[in-house]
Amino acid sequence: MRSRVGLTIVVIVALVAIVAIIIGIRLSPRPSVVPEGMPQQAIKPAQPSIEQSIAKLPNLTIEGAQVTQRDETGRIIWQMSARGQFEYSENNEVLRAEDIRWELRRPGQDSLIVEAPRFVASYLERKITFSEGVSAYTPDRSQLFEMPHLVYQIDTEKLLAEGGVRFRYGHYRAAGRRLVIDNRAQQIRMSGGVHFARVGS
Repeated sequence: MRSRVGLTIVVIVALVAIVAIIIGIRLSPRPSVVPEGMPQQAIKPAQPSIEQSIAKLPNLTIEGAQVTQRDETGRIIWQMSARGQFEYSENNEVLRAEDIRWELRRPGQDSLIVEAPRFVASYLERKITFSEGVSAYTPDRSQLFEMPHLVYQIDTEKLLAEGGVRFRYGHYRAAGRRLVIDNRAQQIRMSGGVHFARVGS
């Protein structure tokens, strides 16, 4: 009687082991079979970080939440900090950011600080676009601009805005449809139904 019980236990243990081996073989990942003469596909590399991507652009660096663009001599052209997130697309070389503060360094004149909810820098199109309600001002806030959106042309160093532009300089106020800030010529031009007034004393 004891020998039969012992034999039964051995048979059950053997069957459990065989089932476990079969299940393990079926569940284990199989190596991909490549037909002879066909090259194996390379493993896709991990996506580069935004810091690695931006480092490939000329004279552009990112440190924490700050991006800096310099000219060939190392002079800072503009700096930007963002409270929101950065996104960079290597395919079309577009940098996006949210809730930004962008400072344009202008030789021989005051810096211009731009604040906007949205920032898009396209290095193929050579322009930077600020949108969704933009304010721009000098550090002492003696000049203040407000507009729906603003475009900075990288090559000409001009700032262009259209639609509902308001400008304040000391006690003077102006409004118009189009604004051009020409940094090289050191000129500000407004056009399109311009209203100009002096406010206060």
